[in-house]
Amino acid sequence: MRLGPVEFDLAVNPQEVTRKTQTPYAVHPVVGARPIREFTGEGDGTFSITGVVFPHHFGGGRLGLAALEIARQAHTPVPFMRGNLVPLGWVLIEALEISDSEIGQFGIGTEVGFTATLVLTDRPTVALAPAILSLFA
Repeated sequence: MRLGPVEFDLAVNPQEVTRKTQTPYAVHPVVGARPIREFTGEGDGTFSITGVVFPHHFGGGRLGLAALEIARQAHTPVPFMRGNLVPLGWVLIEALEISDSEIGQFGIGTEVGFTATLVLTDRPTVALAPAILSLFA
């Protein structure tokens, strides 16, 4: 699986991916009948990736989490795809939660849990290409 500049592997290991989609409707009351629902376009589609990093066992992972944080702060859409290279769409990283546990002698967790919350967005315009490419540098 890949999210923008980060390729998930043993170092940045996703444990669960959830997806939520919705269809919003404008509701119009009608006397003596059920309300009429008018389709207003696709609603937000969201993903949540929950995983764990073992920096002492797999030689890293923190750089991957740092790259996700940089992409979140950039407010720039990034591509999201499954491990079989099937594209899931362009997403914005809406939230990134990181929790260190099993704190070691240097104040660094030997197990780092993370949850990334993503929201689907439209394909970016060509004008955003430099900002997107800068995340991969």
